[in-house]
Amino acid sequence: MIERLHSLASFPEHIEVLRDSVDALDAVVCLVAGADFLQGLAMPPSDLALAKQEGWIWVSSRAVGRTLE
Repeated sequence: MIERLHSLASFPEHIEVLRDSVDALDAVVCLVAGADFLQGLAMPPSDLALAKQEGWIWVSSRAVGRTLE
């Protein structure tokens, strides 16, 4: 997953922090999702009220059916 994310965003030289910290990895996933959102590529959730309550991360329509390995 880290290597796939690396193809979508530039990381600092020491990316092992992503392997050692789920919080750091979560931050990068949010960064990529945020960029997709700002570019208008993110799909809105079907239940916006629930998404706001739970803090869902919107994903790009190109991510649907795709797995990060």
